[in-house]
Amino acid sequence: MYKNYFMNITFLNHASYILESENTKILFDPYLYGTAFNNSWKLFNEEKHDLSDINYIFFSHEHPDHFQVDFIKNHFNERRDEITILYQETYDKRVKTFCSKLGYNFLELPNYKETLLENDLKITLGKVPFYDSWVMVSNSENNILNVNDCVLEDPSLVHTIKKISGDSKIDVLLTQFSYAGFADYQHRSINAKSQLETIKLQDTILKPKNIIPFASFIYFAHKESFYMNDFINTPEITETFLKNNISGNTIWLKPNEKWKVNEKKDNHTSIAYWMQFYNNINSLPKVDPGESVNILELEKKYQKYITRIKSKNNRFLLSIYNIALGKYVNMHLYDIDTFIKINLLTGLTTLQNKPENFIKLHSETLAFVFDFDFGIDTFSVSARFESDAELFNRFCQSFAIGELNNTGKYLKFSDFYKFFQQGIFKRLINFITLGPGNKK
Repeated sequence: MYKNYFMNITFLNHASYILESENTKILFDPYLYGTAFNNSWKLFNEEKHDLSDINYIFFSHEHPDHFQVDFIKNHFNERRDEITILYQETYDKRVKTFCSKLGYNFLELPNYKETLLENDLKITLGKVPFYDSWVMVSNSENNILNVNDCVLEDPSLVHTIKKISGDSKIDVLLTQFSYAGFADYQHRSINAKSQLETIKLQDTILKPKNIIPFASFIYFAHKESFYMNDFINTPEITETFLKNNISGNTIWLKPNEKWKVNEKKDNHTSIAYWMQFYNNINSLPKVDPGESVNILELEKKYQKYITRIKSKNNRFLLSIYNIALGKYVNMHLYDIDTFIKINLLTGLTTLQNKPENFIKLHSETLAFVFDFDFGIDTFSVSARFESDAELFNRFCQSFAIGELNNTGKYLKFSDFYKFFQQGIFKRLINFITLGPGNKK
């Protein structure tokens, strides 16, 4: 039997690349154009890519910078029956249903179990709370580990990856190098440094031969979120830190650059490519806010959201949750010059006077939170608002039930078993006690 001894990585953009072995090409997490997270994110640059021979597409999770719906719907029209989607097993089967209806083949990857793809090419997936996943692709010679932007600040989560991979050497680790969500001014620089320390932690435990920093080649492009770019880690900052703090080699790749695994690599040209955008970030295109939503329409959207939440979750448990975390949050909808206070279950109220503390945002952003179960998650990542850490955490905690439902888990007695799997319960407790803007 032929052995797939070689592996090539062709980087595309952000968290997307093609892993190639003999007769097999796997496309990972395609986000190749447009905006993401309610028009908050943009790629530094968009390039054309050759995707003609793709056999598999792997999605780590449903975030739009990894699972781009428009891309899936509008590509591979003539050969979808030749492409297999690789995705984690989920309770709701939503991704499987969506992709299958479009004509793709679909393979659910079991948690922590090795799956044979082609010849000796194997893939192993591991779930990370609440919805993310890492993946290892292996053949007779190489092991490629992609942890994308999994939250792995807890050493136990990295040790789990080490345990699942066994004694396998890791030839390549692909990992995020900058932050990707809201933090107030006080915490942004902390989060940037923390992300680099996370790579150091991964290097210490996993001991990869090569590290590819990626999953961070975006900027906060909306006029309301552009402030978030002030502390992002650049390739130069990251390279300097890694040279002094890791044992493995760093591999930097620019769009459409191909690298044969374990070959020596001069990073200067690739880093220079990216730095031209980082150095001129203030001149990059910015996105304007959308149309305003009046207060009456917001109240209607809020009622629909609440009706949806109540229909999916136990009302007694909702009440308990709201007593514990459902504090009022004051907001200033600056585009319609209206102050409101809002609570998960008890309502949306217009205020006649300016409150002392409030979150400042556009009415369009609040409407997005109400329109989609994942709205609060997008709100957090998009950073299209002004807030301190306390108010931000309070708002996210109050409206986290929708995001929980979006992952196929519900606040019901019959669903409690789901929270004790893959460390979800521990992560949930940290979220409840510390808030989404903090780490423990």
